[in-house]
Amino acid sequence: MTEVLNTNQLNLELHQKKFIFMGGKIKNVQKKLSPNEIAQIKKSYRRMYFAFTSINWANGMTLGMAWQKALEQMNSFVATKSKIKNHPVNDELMKIHAEFRREQSKHIMTNEYANEKLSDKYKKSFFDYGNKQLKKYKSVIDGMYKQYMPQPEITKQQKTQQILQQLLLQQLKERAA
Repeated sequence: MTEVLNTNQLNLELHQKKFIFMGGKIKNVQKKLSPNEIAQIKKSYRRMYFAFTSINWANGMTLGMAWQKALEQMNSFVATKSKIKNHPVNDELMKIHAEFRREQSKHIMTNEYANEKLSDKYKKSFFDYGNKQLKKYKSVIDGMYKQYMPQPEITKQQKTQQILQQLLLQQLKERAA
C-alpha cells in the first residue's frame, strides 16, 4: 500500500516538474469538497476501520485488541496519505481521523465486550468480509485523492506546442506506414 501511494506522489511531483520545466505554472487553488463528498470520506473511513477490526478479530485477537490494532492501522493509513500536501481530501481525512480516535479510544476503554473472542466458526466469514470491505472503501478514498490532484496550468503557447507535436507525430506515423 505504501509503495502505491509513494508512486502516486512521485508521479504527481514528476508531472508538476515537467510542466514547470516547460514554462508552465501549477495552480495552487485548493478545490472545496461538497458535503456529500465529506460524508463519503467519513463513511469510507469508518468502514475501513471496521474492516480492519473484523480482520484483526478473525485473526484471534480479543475485540478490544482488534479495535486498538485497527486504530493503529488507520493511523498508519492516514499518516501515509498526509504526505500528499495541499489536498482537500487529506485535510478532511485528518479531521475525521482525529475525531474518530477520540471517540473510539473512550469506547475501547469502557466497552463490556472488549475481552470477547470470536468463535472459530465465524472467523473465516469475518476475515473475508473485512478484506472485501477494506478493498472497497480504500478504493473510494484513493479515487477521491486522484479526483482532486492539482492540475497544471497550460498557457496558449504550450497548448499550441502540444498540438503541433501531436500533428508532427501523426505525420511521422503516416510516412512510416
